[in-house]
Amino acid sequence: LFQPSKSTEKTLSTQVPRFASALERLGGSGSMLNDGPFGRSLASALLAHKLRLPHATRDLVVTMWLKWLEGAPEGSDDNDDEDITAVENVGASSLAAPMHEMFVYLLNEWSALGNVVMPRDKMLSISEEAARVAGMSGGGTEEKFGRLWRETTGETAEAGGKKKSCRKQNEGFLLVRKEYERLLGSLPEPVAEQWLKKVGVTEDITEDTIMEE
Repeated sequence: LFQPSKSTEKTLSTQVPRFASALERLGGSGSMLNDGPFGRSLASALLAHKLRLPHATRDLVVTMWLKWLEGAPEGSDDNDDEDITAVENVGASSLAAPMHEMFVYLLNEWSALGNVVMPRDKMLSISEEAARVAGMSGGGTEEKFGRLWRETTGETAEAGGKKKSCRKQNEGFLLVRKEYERLLGSLPEPVAEQWLKKVGVTEDITEDTIMEE
């Protein structure tokens, strides 16, 4: 629908809100969280417009995606604040959801196009909001994103190139974290440090915290 061959930059301003409204009627925000292929397809279609994407459309997409990251409302059947890593609770919290990963991926790709589409300051504020919203999804708190980040580490290399498993396995959040690390890797270290503090990650900056692309 959003591909340049089917949509002009002008028509996107009316198509995006109609699209978001239709999806909301079909199943609500929480139902979108685990549809990674859909998220990647949507991101690819938007990225195909490159520098021609209007700021108004960009902002509509950001608002729509952040609403998806709100996840299932507190008190829903899927909500269980005790264990956000449980498979049966993926629909309640967006912290480890594929659509969370795809949103930060989209921010990274927009940023790579330069300040015309996504100025650095705006990328920082939107990514901070995404971390906050994801932490609060499913009845969580703003601190939950930082706590899960601190508890989850990726694989680390051992002698001979072997890998050892992370101390808390959460493959979904590892993918999300990878995109945030990609974002942080494009920033000056003081700016990255400030971002980590704002989202509740209090560990010191190390090579394991920020992976350069």
